[in-house]
Amino acid sequence: MWCMIGQPKEKPYMDHQEIIERENQAMRATYAQQLRFRRYLMAVTSYLIGAFMVGLLVWLGYLTMEYYLYFIGLMVLINALFFVLFKTGLNLRFSDPSLTSLQIVASTILTVQISYLVTDGRGILLLLYLTSHLFGVFRLSFRQFLLLDAFSIAAYGLMLQLLIQNRPETIDINLEILYWAALIIVLPSFALMGAYLNRLRERLNERNTHLNKALKKIQELAVTDELTGLHNRRSIMSELSKEWERTERSGNHFCIALMDLDLFKEINDTYGHHAGDTVLKRFASLVSKELRSPDSIGRYGGEEFLLIMPNTRIIEAKTVTERIREKVAGYTHDDIDQGLTIHVSIGIAEYQNQSTQELLKQADTALYESKNNGRNRVSIHTTHLFD
Repeated sequence: MWCMIGQPKEKPYMDHQEIIERENQAMRATYAQQLRFRRYLMAVTSYLIGAFMVGLLVWLGYLTMEYYLYFIGLMVLINALFFVLFKTGLNLRFSDPSLTSLQIVASTILTVQISYLVTDGRGILLLLYLTSHLFGVFRLSFRQFLLLDAFSIAAYGLMLQLLIQNRPETIDINLEILYWAALIIVLPSFALMGAYLNRLRERLNERNTHLNKALKKIQELAVTDELTGLHNRRSIMSELSKEWERTERSGNHFCIALMDLDLFKEINDTYGHHAGDTVLKRFASLVSKELRSPDSIGRYGGEEFLLIMPNTRIIEAKTVTERIREKVAGYTHDDIDQGLTIHVSIGIAEYQNQSTQELLKQADTALYESKNNGRNRVSIHTTHLFD
């Protein structure tokens, strides 16, 4: 025995794609901020190396302990400021959230000061300039690097001029000019290296983008019906198995519906297969707009579709499928033929501890009952009549 149930109130369709995309963006932003902080910690390590080198100058008598403590205090202050910027997220307000240029400028100013204060051994401090610029190789453009090089070279030149004016007797002018010339020659090479690495990084990012798009396309093709954009048979059957397993564990209910376009062969025979493909795509679009967020649908074969409705009893499933049937019947395909409408027959079955194959068999039997009773209708399996 089979029965028809009246149409209940319609439920709106909800799309969570925007929510998912926002969550993905938030995760990417969090990861990027964590990466910036790790780079900052690497920079702190370079400061510690600098503190050790300057300590050697104190040990050799080229720098007083007072100036060394000044150097350590200023170093701690600079790193504390950057720590606050990264931890509070204020770094995100800068054009370069990594603050690479700003960190190199701060390091250069500190190094120039201590270079002015030492009485000798200034050559070893050249390594600190190179160390600070090394971090920019992976982040800065060629133009940014050249500007930083110009700043560092000018700062060293200003320091050298002050030494000549204030303490000429404590320096070997020829040696100091040699040090300055070494900076002028070496620092721009970092700019060239940075520009080369930037080009490599851009090409790598571009290739990764293409590969990710290709992988996404392959993944979509593996689970998507090319014509309709819905799940293909393999994918929708996998969804059915997953829903069966979830329901087995939770003790909830779910329903499935087999939907078959009525007299579809006549569409192909009368208007051609292109028209038939158009009808299938429009049917998929119409159905997708009427589904609830947890529902999933796939092309089961030919003009037949399988709809899975989680956490749904038979009455609610009837509501959903009746809404679909009415939408499909009310759509006119005027571009194919004036006033042409397509109808769909639907059979519903509810999970009641049976296997997926038995569930599909029940829905298929209900579908054929809809066909035999005149098509364009929804039928449910008799075992649910008095549930």
